[in-house]
Formats: sequence, structure tokens, C-alpha cells
Amino acid sequence: MVSTSNAWLILKGKMMSKLYGDGYAVVTWRAEDVQAIKKDWSLPRCEEWLEDNEDNMKDRLTELGWEVLDALLMMEDDDE
Repeated sequence: MVSTSNAWLILKGKMMSKLYGDGYAVVTWRAEDVQAIKKDWSLPRCEEWLEDNEDNMKDRLTELGWEVLDALLMMEDDDE
């Protein structure tokens, strides 16, 4: 049986994971995505390319994400 204090910790944990968990609008790329563009590359070659370029992709996706976030929030302000 869960005590009242334990129930609060469980609830608080769920709230914290929602607030500070993995995040929202997470983008994931796979070898098949690269291969859709580079049709002559093997899947292992595509995996290697993703591994080699992961940091650059994260940086650029973060930059673009901030631009989208800013634009959407400005649209929200216009609606109010």
C-alpha cells in the first residue's frame, strides 16, 4: 500500500519528469532518412555519416528550434 507521503513523491516525480524530462518535439534521425537522400549509400555508411555529423546536426537543429519557438510565441502574443 502506498502511504500519503509516498503518493506525493510518486506524483511529484511524474510532474518533475514532465517538466524536466526528455522534452518536447524531439527529433530523431535514422540511417534510412539519410539513405532517402543518398540512395547509393549503404545503411552502415548512412549510420557512420550520422555518427560523424551528430554534433553539427544537434547544433543546427537547436538554432532552428529557437527560431520556431520564437516565431510561435510571437504568434501567440498577437492572438492576445
